[in-house]
Amino acid sequence: MLHGREEEQALLRRMSAEGRAGRGNALVLRGDAGIGKSALLEFCAEQADAARVLRGAGIEAEGRLPFAALHLLLQPVADRIGALPHAQRAALGDVLGARPQTPESISAKGMALLALLTDIAADGHLLVLIDDAQWLDRFSAEVLLFAARRLRAQGVTMIFAGRGGPPEFPSPGIASRTLEPLDAAASAELLADLHPALVAPVRERILWEAAGNPMALAGLSGALTDRERLGGVFPPIGPLSGPRVPGTVREVFQARVTGLPRATRSLLLLAAIDDRGDLGVLVRAGHLLGVSVEDLEPAEHGGLIELGDRSLAFRHPLVRAVVRETSSLPQRLAAHNALGAAYEGELDGDRRAWHLAAGAVDADEELAALLMRTAPRARARGGPGALAAAFERAASLTPDPSVKADRLAAAAKAALDAGQPDWATSLVSGAAPLPRRPVTRGRLALVNATLAYRRGAPATAARDLLRLAGSINGDAPSLAVTMRANAMRYAVLADDLPAADQAMAALASPSAVAAAEVGMVSAAMAVRHIIAGDPLQGLPHLREVISRARAANGEARLKLLGAHAAHAAGDDDAAFELADALTRRCRDDGDLGLLPEALTLLAMARLHRGLSEDALAGATEGLRLAEDTGQEHQEELLLAVSAQLAAVTGEDERCRALAAKATAKAEGREIGLAESWGTYALGLADLGLGRHADAAGKLEAISGTRWIRSPFLINGFGADLVEATALAGRPGDAAEALEALETWASRIDQPWARAVALRCHALVHPADAETSFEKAVELHAQGGRPLERARTELLWGQWLRRARRPGDARPWLRSALETFETIRAAPWAARARTELSAAGERFRPRDAEGGPLSRLTSQEIRVVRLAAGGASNREIAAQLFLSPRTVAYHLYKAFPKLGVSSRRELRRFQGQGSDADASARVAPDPAA
Repeated sequence: MLHGREEEQALLRRMSAEGRAGRGNALVLRGDAGIGKSALLEFCAEQADAARVLRGAGIEAEGRLPFAALHLLLQPVADRIGALPHAQRAALGDVLGARPQTPESISAKGMALLALLTDIAADGHLLVLIDDAQWLDRFSAEVLLFAARRLRAQGVTMIFAGRGGPPEFPSPGIASRTLEPLDAAASAELLADLHPALVAPVRERILWEAAGNPMALAGLSGALTDRERLGGVFPPIGPLSGPRVPGTVREVFQARVTGLPRATRSLLLLAAIDDRGDLGVLVRAGHLLGVSVEDLEPAEHGGLIELGDRSLAFRHPLVRAVVRETSSLPQRLAAHNALGAAYEGELDGDRRAWHLAAGAVDADEELAALLMRTAPRARARGGPGALAAAFERAASLTPDPSVKADRLAAAAKAALDAGQPDWATSLVSGAAPLPRRPVTRGRLALVNATLAYRRGAPATAARDLLRLAGSINGDAPSLAVTMRANAMRYAVLADDLPAADQAMAALASPSAVAAAEVGMVSAAMAVRHIIAGDPLQGLPHLREVISRARAANGEARLKLLGAHAAHAAGDDDAAFELADALTRRCRDDGDLGLLPEALTLLAMARLHRGLSEDALAGATEGLRLAEDTGQEHQEELLLAVSAQLAAVTGEDERCRALAAKATAKAEGREIGLAESWGTYALGLADLGLGRHADAAGKLEAISGTRWIRSPFLINGFGADLVEATALAGRPGDAAEALEALETWASRIDQPWARAVALRCHALVHPADAETSFEKAVELHAQGGRPLERARTELLWGQWLRRARRPGDARPWLRSALETFETIRAAPWAARARTELSAAGERFRPRDAEGGPLSRLTSQEIRVVRLAAGGASNREIAAQLFLSPRTVAYHLYKAFPKLGVSSRRELRRFQGQGSDADASARVAPDPAA
């Protein structure tokens, strides 16, 4: 029976009930050692009814071994992995040692784990209990938390228990509850249950020392002899000056551990250091130390460990800590070396290397090289974070100072890619006093510059890169080009045009650089022209970048530059292709440092293709990653992008809140881009809601800033400014913006852009309206930007209605309304309905609610799209990282909402809300 935990028990019961009802959830229980976290996990397991329970735990000594905890958790359900689609099966294969050296990223493994848990939950509610979360290896923790944040629609309940607060176990996006010490009444009830015969002085002393810690109450009372419980000699458990829960509990276990035979303690130390629980390994290592398995008997009889057929487990994690703490440094070093010698075979090579490295005292290049050889496997299994750990430990063993600096620089770059800025900063600092080759200095400078840029200080980044690039140009010309190209970007963002010109001059005639670097040079030149107010001169450079990025097989940085260039050039197909490829590459590589920017680019590309829900999902994920990885500048931009998405979907209050948050975060920084983006989102919201004067005011306020020429706004801002100003009754004030828009549209030569320019011409020059609108809708029929096409059709239909031609207006207004409903552009859809009503259209209630797809959840929409295209459940599962059962469930839920009863009937929804449907549609026949 649990005492004093009624609120927590009620919460856990509710969570289990929700899980049984198919509503998944997750919780982190936090608190000091012995406070009752494990007891609450046991309560969860007992309350699970017929649910399946998966149990795992973090292991302190395996914190550097990728996926060690996940391996233990998944062993009981390893047979279920084989039933998953290939993508999920491949992502989890190496976790269980089935496939070493595989490239799946943390996110891919997280989605695969989610698919596995969902598949198991299809048999009934699944309860996942993770104890000692503070000791989870980083890679298992990231995968588990990735899945835990996405349980809402699954019948899975996941409970973590960990010591301390968020620093010990960061869990952003997961609800948490901190367990406080028991109150006096609950403590007394628990102690009475444990030992009802305690005399009053002893009972009061234990209650005081335990200070409400349940494990302390049990440990202190359990350590007493019968004589002591009845008032005899009381053990010296510390002064009564105040509660010392961890200390007093530790002292109880320490007394038990130190009383064991030396041989027993040697074996326990092996288990405490490795704690994989494999008796075979422990016995082999024990033989090297002169002890045998029989020496474990005193620890088992003393209640410190539990032995299985081939496994050993500590009864409580604090016992493990005490075993380690009561050992000497020479004993720990000997244990590591024995374990390193005991591990055999290819799959255990990493454990062998890490134990031998941990057992080393002096620098040892042979051991360092052994660790370096584990790096490719670490990279493949755990992404850049595991790579950084391997490089860092190898550096610590490296005797040559310059080689040590090289390895620290590599570790810093990997830590940065892993989204760990503090770790990267520490590694750079460690390399600073060492002798460094020119290439090493350049690599460290690039890491420092990226850190500065992500903190919102691009001017510092640009100056540092330019200063160093000249000194290393002779030794590493390609690296110098990369540094100058990055300096160009940072200088432009900092509005330091002299520094940008310095970089451009140095980049004007690079001697011989790789394709990726030529792309960097072209991108730098294009950005310089755009921000300087001469975007037309930048177009050839943009097209060069796009061409090289599309031709590149896997260079992530070039894909990034290409996606930016495609946005600036208005090439939506290339922007989507490159942003999608970049996002996939970042996920595969575990590059969390670059992924938020990739998701920003993909969100904008999806919005342009009419996929507002998908765009919001990507922006939301990017925002969470930017927050988790300390990328303050990217966080500001994603807030502003999210505000723009809210403007499109008509969430006016949310748009304002997001824009205000972006502006507040950007205040005082060297980059004002997010503030301009946020203001643009507010103007777009006003425009959608028909508040033209307000929209014009906001858009005019930022029309003179250099930020409005950013790649994200250059292809939308001008048209919105013209429309808002013209519809506010000031068409004359829009003439200059219209002229710039028409010139730009003619040069980028995208049908949608020329159509938008013609639409704006019709608004500013009413005499040419009919001809301009007719040409515009013809161009829109060639594809691109469904929102812009529908806006043109709305304004054209409005013009026709007001010209007393309602019959001609209705087909265009119907087409506009269908698109607005499909992409969920609610403000414009409302205006289209109003115009249709004025043109004589009569709506049934169902019509006003939107099309059939508007009744589906975003996940159901994705499943229906693929099913309508002919994909099987297994093929859909592989693409969406779901189980086939979950796909079948989503289709089961979607069929009645769509009014269909078979997959064949879904064909009429093929393309609805998809890229193809959103970007191209045959113009309506006015005679229809």
